Amino acid sequence: MAASPSPSATAAPRAIAPLPTVDTSTSASAAGFLRAIDLDLEFEQPLTSSADLQAVAEGVQSLDGVVSVHSDGVRIQVQYDSTRVLPTRIRDRLRELGHPARAGTEVQNPGDAAD
Repeated sequence: MAASPSPSATAAPRAIAPLPTVDTSTSASAAGFLRAIDLDLEFEQPLTSSADLQAVAEGVQSLDGVVSVHSDGVRIQVQYDSTRVLPTRIRDRLRELGHPARAGTEVQNPGDAAD
């Protein structure tokens, strides 16, 4: 009689359920504002809770100079006014919120200070 494989040996890896995408935005009407700069980051660890995702989006959006935030819990895209906030401050805010971005995932605008 052949031994059947144990359940743990045959179980497929559990996939993380996708979270609904969160979008936030604010008016970009400050003096000196020309156009929004895009910053595209990947989280070190994907977010697994809609509440955490909403809190992160709102926390980043609250920074002076952030025009919009779009995130699915794996990546976060931030549009910002580089005269009021820089990528380093956005990364710092993600760390403060407990969900840091993975190093090397940003799309850097050549006109901005290095991140």
